[in-house]
Amino acid sequence: MKRNWGRLFLRFFLFIAMLSTALGCLVYGLIESKALYQWLRTDPIFAVDEIKVVGNDLVDEAEIKILAGIERGENILTADLLTARDRLSIDRRFDRVFINRRFPNSIYIYLRERRPIALVKLDKLYAVDTNAELIPLQSAGYLPDLPVITGLMSQTPAALQRSPSDIEQFEVMRDSMLTNPNLDRGIYVVEMIKRFSPAFHDRISEINVVHPHDPVIYTVKDGLSIRLGIGRYSHKINMLNRTIHRLKKDGIKTRVIDLRFKDQVIVRPIVTTAPENKQS
Repeated sequence: MKRNWGRLFLRFFLFIAMLSTALGCLVYGLIESKALYQWLRTDPIFAVDEIKVVGNDLVDEAEIKILAGIERGENILTADLLTARDRLSIDRRFDRVFINRRFPNSIYIYLRERRPIALVKLDKLYAVDTNAELIPLQSAGYLPDLPVITGLMSQTPAALQRSPSDIEQFEVMRDSMLTNPNLDRGIYVVEMIKRFSPAFHDRISEINVVHPHDPVIYTVKDGLSIRLGIGRYSHKINMLNRTIHRLKKDGIKTRVIDLRFKDQVIVRPIVTTAPENKQS
């Protein structure tokens, strides 16, 4: 059987031609892609012109931008968003952080802040959320108008004395507070009062939990102390509201209201406010 060498040669030639064309297109595409990438990296239109922060309420926008470390004018493609997110995520004031690019020249920082429910007195003042997470305060010049939970530092963590830096000291303090039953009790009291008596919540200055089974509430203006005891907080708060209303109506002042006993309200000492004598 005779081979058709001419036809085989033609097929081989066409195969080589097609392969060369494909390789040429690939090389050309790579060159074009590299040129495109170089253009994206160098053209001024892709320089970051806007850094937008979304979701902040307690932390200043300028501080968030500084923490992220993204500079205006740097290329949007080479801006290190992963490092920026990590820098913000380790800050205990933020619960969630997400960053993305918006072409041609904007970067958006989305975050969710931890919402403080109270302040806590430790080695210094911190805020705390409902999960007992400590939140550093921005500065001594600004304090949220929240109740202060005290009585938590009866025993200083031994590791705190060995921590050389402020960051390490904070982490030691945070870890100890996450498992502190006294703090849990204080947070629970705040949540119950905020839920069942929002008006009275605004009057609270301090909740002392040095004895977790006998938290004591102090009010802002009149220095009233209220002993709650343990359990049935919704019922006790309702009794407290009725008692305060009755005392005000009858013109009676007191320094202590004791709610530790079942279905009883003990008020002591009692001072009746007599009307002032009017001169004729």
